Amino acid sequence: MCAAPAIKFKLKAEEVKETMTRRFYYEVDETEVLWMQSARVDNAVVLWERAASHPNGETLIGGVSPARAALTQKVVDRINAGEIRVLSEEEAKAADKRRAEQASRAKAQALANEKERRLQLYIQAVGTDRGFEQLYAAASLAPSRSNETH
Repeated sequence: MCAAPAIKFKLKAEEVKETMTRRFYYEVDETEVLWMQSARVDNAVVLWERAASHPNGETLIGGVSPARAALTQKVVDRINAGEIRVLSEEEAKAADKRRAEQASRAKAQALANEKERRLQLYIQAVGTDRGFEQLYAAASLAPSRSNETH
């Protein structure tokens, strides 16, 4: 009769609740490369490390973008401290898709803000917004004269 191998978790009493949300302690294994993401709510960099075991020789973990990293000592220390979350392949793809969608929304909002700013400048200069759409369309479609040579 073969017994199943026991999985050993190194838990502290106050961390039992966190363990219920998939958190457990990792050990150093520089041959294993996993998807990871910062557990912080801001965009601060949690870890930047150069090591031959990382993809492309280095890893940068921070912000909302997932990154691949080997389980070096520094990475394992940050995981065990709760600063880095280990993601599955599906979670990494979903996180990267969310980041791309957020960037797209931010770009669209910036363009809308710029159009509104230009409208306000036009109204200040002319005193009305009549004809602004045609002016804006003509200005954005007009060829740039900055690249022309005289």
